Amino acid sequence: MRAFLRRVSTLTADDIARIVELQLAAQRGGRRTLEKAARVKVSRLDAEHDRVAAIDAAFLESARAVGYVGMRQVAQSAVRWAGLAEAYRAELTPDEVEALQSVWLQATRTRVPA
Repeated sequence: MRAFLRRVSTLTADDIARIVELQLAAQRGGRRTLEKAARVKVSRLDAEHDRVAAIDAAFLESARAVGYVGMRQVAQSAVRWAGLAEAYRAELTPDEVEALQSVWLQATRTRVPA
């Protein structure tokens, strides 16, 4: 989880814009049954919302740091589910983790390290 939060803290405005773009495309395409089931499962695991709070705080700080203001909540949702999948990886199947992290992985995989 710490590594994931460190990665969130390094997001650029371009990274966040790419996450928004991919998340909106995923929303237009409709959520897969597996992703919906994984979201329910993770929501039950993080009933106290401790991990959600940490992920959201890291994302919002990153967005503020780079001055990103457009459609932040869309990107925040994708980052939140990816982070929860990372945090609860042991309790999820590999397919569930992949479903929850697909937008995050697509967006960050294309980034060229500085």
